[in-house]
Amino acid sequence: RQFPPQALIVACLGFARLGFAQQTVLVELYRSLYGKLPGLSDSQLAYSFFLFSTSGIRDEALMRRFLYEASERLPRLRGQNLSNVVLACSRCAARDALEAHGLLASLKKRVLEQLETMGAASSRPAPLL
Repeated sequence: RQFPPQALIVACLGFARLGFAQQTVLVELYRSLYGKLPGLSDSQLAYSFFLFSTSGIRDEALMRRFLYEASERLPRLRGQNLSNVVLACSRCAARDALEAHGLLASLKKRVLEQLETMGAASSRPAPLL
C-alpha cells in the first residue's frame, strides 16, 4: 500500500516522539520515503533528514540519497531547513560521506552566508540612555 509523503513524515515524527526503536518497522518506513525524496519540498526533506538522523537507523543507501538531495538543494536552504540539514549531517554522516557529496565545505559556506545575511538584516539596537 502506498502512502502520501506527508503521511509518512507524520508517522516518522510520531515514532520519533514515542521513542520507537523497532528497527525493522523504522527501516521500512524510511525506505518508503526513498523514492519520494525528490518530490518533497525543501522543508519536508530537511525535516525528514533530521528525523532519520535521530532514528538510530543505519541505511547507507538512504543516507546517500538524503545527502544527494541536500547537496542539490543547499543553495535554497536557509533558516530552520538549513539547521535541520546541518544537524542531520552532524548526527549521522561521516566526514568522508560529506566530502563525497561536496557538503563539508558547502554547508560551512552556506551557514556563514546566512549568518552574514542575518547580521546585515538586523538593525542596531536603540541606545539605552
